[in-house]
Amino acid sequence: RVLNELKHNEKASTSYEHSQEIESLKHTISEYLKEKESFERKIAILKDDLQKEESRNIDRELALEKEVNELNNIVFKRNQSAQTVHMLTKPQVFYNHATRQALG
Repeated sequence: RVLNELKHNEKASTSYEHSQEIESLKHTISEYLKEKESFERKIAILKDDLQKEESRNIDRELALEKEVNELNNIVFKRNQSAQTVHMLTKPQVFYNHATRQALG
């Protein structure tokens, strides 16, 4: 009978140790899951921030391309105007330097 009680106490002690270990493992798993969820939230936020930044960069790039095109048009028009001026006939002389008289 004493032997049975001793075996029963050992089983109870072992069972208690196992239940304590199980509770400890459950707590550890719970902490890991919370940490995982936190990382997933951070990843989602970072992905969202990255997409917003990429969108802003695309908008900036499009605006810069538009500005470059506008500036190229201005330069082209100015060059065209300069070319046109050189193509014009020379103005009529309204003053004769030889006779020192105005013509017209």
